[in-house]
Amino acid sequence: MTLAVISTFPSFFGEGSLRMKTQTIRDVHNYIIAILFILILIIFSILSPQFRTTRNILSMLRQTSFVGIMAVGATFVILSGGIDLSVGSMLALAGMICARLLRQFGFDAYTAVLVTLLFGVFMGYFNGTLVSKLGIPPFIVTFGTMGIFRGLVFLLAFREPGGFIQNVPLTDKTFLSIGGGRIGQIHTPIIFFVIVAILGYVYLKNSKFGTYVYAVGSNEQSAAMSGISVNGVKTRVFVLSGICAAFAGILWTSRLMTTTTEMGLGNELDVIAAVVVGGTSIMGGRGGIGKTIIGALFIGTLTNGLSMVGVPAFYQPLAKALLIVSAAYLDNYLLVRYTEQTKRHLIAATSNHVEVKAIKGERPPIDPNDILLDLRGISKRFGEIEVLKNVSLNIAKGEIHALVGENGAGKSTLIKIITGVYQKSTGDIYLNGKLVDIHNPHHAQSLGISTVFQEFSLIPSLNVARNIMLGREPQSLPGFIHHGKLRRHAAEVLERLKFHLPLNALSESLSVGNNQEVEIAKALSQEAALIIMDEPTASLSAEEKIKLFETIRQLSARGVSILFISHILDEVLEIAHRVTVLRNGEVVNISPTEELDKKKIVQYMVGRELAEQKSVTTKRGEPILEVSNLGREGSFTDISFTLHQGEILGLTGLVGSGRSEVARAIFGLDPIDNGEMKLNQKPVRISSPAMAMKQGIAFLSKDRKTEGLVLIHSMMHNISMANLENIAAHTIINSQQEVKIARDYVQKVDIRPPQIDLPVSGLSGGNQQKVVLSKWLCRNPKLLIVDEPTVGIDVGAKHEIYQILHDLASQGVAILFISSDFAEVLRMCQRILTMREGRIVLQTDTTRELVTQETLMKAAIGRVEE
Repeated sequence: MTLAVISTFPSFFGEGSLRMKTQTIRDVHNYIIAILFILILIIFSILSPQFRTTRNILSMLRQTSFVGIMAVGATFVILSGGIDLSVGSMLALAGMICARLLRQFGFDAYTAVLVTLLFGVFMGYFNGTLVSKLGIPPFIVTFGTMGIFRGLVFLLAFREPGGFIQNVPLTDKTFLSIGGGRIGQIHTPIIFFVIVAILGYVYLKNSKFGTYVYAVGSNEQSAAMSGISVNGVKTRVFVLSGICAAFAGILWTSRLMTTTTEMGLGNELDVIAAVVVGGTSIMGGRGGIGKTIIGALFIGTLTNGLSMVGVPAFYQPLAKALLIVSAAYLDNYLLVRYTEQTKRHLIAATSNHVEVKAIKGERPPIDPNDILLDLRGISKRFGEIEVLKNVSLNIAKGEIHALVGENGAGKSTLIKIITGVYQKSTGDIYLNGKLVDIHNPHHAQSLGISTVFQEFSLIPSLNVARNIMLGREPQSLPGFIHHGKLRRHAAEVLERLKFHLPLNALSESLSVGNNQEVEIAKALSQEAALIIMDEPTASLSAEEKIKLFETIRQLSARGVSILFISHILDEVLEIAHRVTVLRNGEVVNISPTEELDKKKIVQYMVGRELAEQKSVTTKRGEPILEVSNLGREGSFTDISFTLHQGEILGLTGLVGSGRSEVARAIFGLDPIDNGEMKLNQKPVRISSPAMAMKQGIAFLSKDRKTEGLVLIHSMMHNISMANLENIAAHTIINSQQEVKIARDYVQKVDIRPPQIDLPVSGLSGGNQQKVVLSKWLCRNPKLLIVDEPTVGIDVGAKHEIYQILHDLASQGVAILFISSDFAEVLRMCQRILTMREGRIVLQTDTTRELVTQETLMKAAIGRVEE
């Protein structure tokens, strides 16, 4: 089939109004804490004239400076995905050491300060080493060192026969001027705070290390794959935190002209609050020093203002906590809204550039004798298990070589050997005719081997340009990024690929297809000779697949080799020059695509012939679900349909059409703004998944790994997770019944291997999907919603999933089948609803009219040229 397409894909709100709305939300989000800070300044100034005096403001800023300096260091730690609970104790210990050096050992002020700062480096390095080298979670490490450092404070404290001397006076005038002096009317701690904040801001924003901090906090694996030393970054951020805490301790001791064992008590909470309230994510990867400064000022102003307006001391923590939580909630709410709106805007903006001439295309010619990669007799063992057995294949320069096989056939292991994640047990690898040993992923990249994973390895909080150049940033000064060159290099790569992406757009704001384009651009920027694409179309719309295929052909024509791994055999036959089939860790066939068809490939993959499945005609029963004029702002509008008992109703459309959002609303995951639903002909209002489950609804999400499974738990616990109320007597789980249910469903849906105590993380995609299905089937649902149920699973597992769904329909279960695969929808469903831009634009019945993939494509795209 040849189909000319011009993509319109307009925004649900209209592109102009959406851009304005997105810009407004972004501006409000970026400045929300600053706006609230100004607001409380005005309120406190009105309520207390004393608050707005110069003396009070300077005093407030001086007190804020100590927390602010520590918060600068803590920002680096939290951005990297860690946390430092020991900052208050490090402050106290630094102050105590400095006082000892001055009084007991007679050090001059400058030497004492330098030695104390070096001890701050040691404290930070100690924390960082425990976290990075030993792999202990930072919460546990710093919770422990908080006690250790505080214990050392008491050990070093000045004593007298009756106990500790809490106020030991310091007399060195030079030292006292460091934290107790002024320049004009400005206290020196304020000046030092400004200096530290500026240095931290510049270092985080403009240095390579700053980019690496964001990368590690967002995606450690991706950072490592980009050649970043993850352990080195983790250690260095704790060193920075230690230096900042020690410096704050020096200033505090100088300011008070003494030291006490109680210094810094509780400061760690104010420091973390300043960072998080400022807008830095506690999960890492998002935020910055500028926001931390505003957060510190916000916390300091709250503390001072509440005292000034006469709020009793015992109410102040409550009032401060309520304001902080409210600010953090509003900031997070606006961030979510901004991300959603940006995605819609970018879909509209970038798709206007897409002009796809045809689904089919010519494969670029190659010289089969000009070999780039040659694998000879590759084997891999894990203990006694041999996963790969004598695998030999070669890939020519510019060749698009497909690798197929059932889940568990050994494809992932082979990819990891080629990319240096695993080391081969036996065999040889030749690259451009030279024998090579690929030691690690970074080494593979240096050899010209890059990978575009099914689960993207981009850093969500970095923009397009910085993701493309991650790990290879051009420098202006040693360690500092040359942003102009970085943008030019990224733009050149995008231009070569004819990708129309805004360089400043954050990865988290891009569509799946756009993120994949960034991944390809990143690989090409590394001068890749071989790009491995692992299930590259798994989450793409039909339009995005067409564009990807054009890009692959374009790369092939330039001499870049592609190793294309996919379960979708139509795509393999369309795009590849040759196909290698793996079964049980062995190569069973390598053939040019001209000599193959789907039937032959399937026989090679599974070792048997699969009977072709067609949609099963079932007798429709009473209405189970009736939806009338359902709407949710920005997602869908005016959705109406009826789903009957024993029916499989198809819901299809492109990515962003609103089909998945409809499913989430029906299951109570997202609220609806208008419309009504009926279950079993009775009106219902479902506001949560728990309520949906009580009504007999089950939902198999398209993202099984994050929304369907707890990967570290066993098959048994995952299967029983949604049914615990039925297998627990008075809150105590009936273990025997839980085991029986798990074993019954493992056998019923044929999960392999059948050991119910195995963690689901080790299962193939198809078997993981069967576990999710079992979780819902053990509740005996009346309505089952399945969203992209066969994404990322092999042809054999697809066949089994289809059969399970047909069996359920024949037993009277109503199934809402959501998929962007038009062929799959036609195979499974009699009635099909096609969505575009949040609306149902076509309703078809395959038993009454001729419906083809082209029919559904035209409706989904909206504008077609013959």
